[in-house]
Amino acid sequence: MKSFLVLSFIFDLLFLIFDLPKVLAQSPVPTSAAEGRVNEIQQIREAVQQKVKEKIEDIVKPTTIRQALIGSISAITPNNQITISFQDKNTIANIDPEAVYIDSKKNKSPLANLKTGQEVLVLGNYQTETDLFTAKRIVAIKISTDIPPAPTTAIGLITDISKTSSTLSFIPSKNKNQQFQIFYDSKTKFTTTADNPAKIEDIKVGQKVIAVISPRNNRPNNFTALRLILTTAPAVLQ
Repeated sequence: MKSFLVLSFIFDLLFLIFDLPKVLAQSPVPTSAAEGRVNEIQQIREAVQQKVKEKIEDIVKPTTIRQALIGSISAITPNNQITISFQDKNTIANIDPEAVYIDSKKNKSPLANLKTGQEVLVLGNYQTETDLFTAKRIVAIKISTDIPPAPTTAIGLITDISKTSSTLSFIPSKNKNQQFQIFYDSKTKFTTTADNPAKIEDIKVGQKVIAVISPRNNRPNNFTALRLILTTAPAVLQ
């Protein structure tokens, strides 16, 4: 679809560029003005060519979304790539040169200390056009204790905090037309992206969070919060 739009846009502009001299030639001009008219046409061509370049770059620009992965590191390559494995699914992540690694002792540690077999939470950016995931922050975790089997990880905004029950309303960034009801309890772990302790009182309406959640009672869009990670100050959906 994007390729069609690019070609259509280019054809329209090429028609304009090459047909322009014919249009201008329909109105005879004095010889003394001929050179000025040629310069004018050249300037118009250059302006249109620049617009074509900008339009193509805008159309083919990859869409980048925030994403989180959990699993164990099954492979590390010399070119700064790691493979994250979870429930028979493998995801390759490029490690950003400035990525931060928080080890099991909650300390900032060199990326060289990453080992295969480690269980981690990986935060980063996913480019939909290139299908590439870039890791920005890697946090050592224990899936067996921190996160029960079959969790779902979602990034989004808290849109409501119930005053009568332990419930949060959450809209995921991937689908702003969807709303989750997230229930928290004494087992829910609250942290910041630096893995510092937090609490439910730190969460405000508009707060952007990473929610590690599991289905609740087989009810659609109802989840139990296993871990809520506060990422930024209050924000609003765009």
